[in-house]
Amino acid sequence: MTGPTGIPDPDQPLPTGEAKATAVRSMFDAIAPRYDLINRIMTFRLDVRWRKRTVRRLALPDGSAVLDLACGTGDLCRDLAAAGHRPVGMDLSWGMLA
Repeated sequence: MTGPTGIPDPDQPLPTGEAKATAVRSMFDAIAPRYDLINRIMTFRLDVRWRKRTVRRLALPDGSAVLDLACGTGDLCRDLAAAGHRPVGMDLSWGMLA
């Protein structure tokens, strides 16, 4: 549960089940428009290098189908597609997928 400021009340139990899924979805929907920019700034663009390295190290055959669960904004899917693979991204947050 959150207090009037929207900050979780530390005296209340954390949500579970569907309430937890709703809270997580809502949080990621809210940060989605700024997620990629903040990620680049916080990592000094190392996130870009990490994804490219991940695609290389997977060493998949050309045209491989790849499922990216919790794909967020789809950065890894774009790198996989650029490498000639067929990514499918799934995420709980419609905001991140948009």
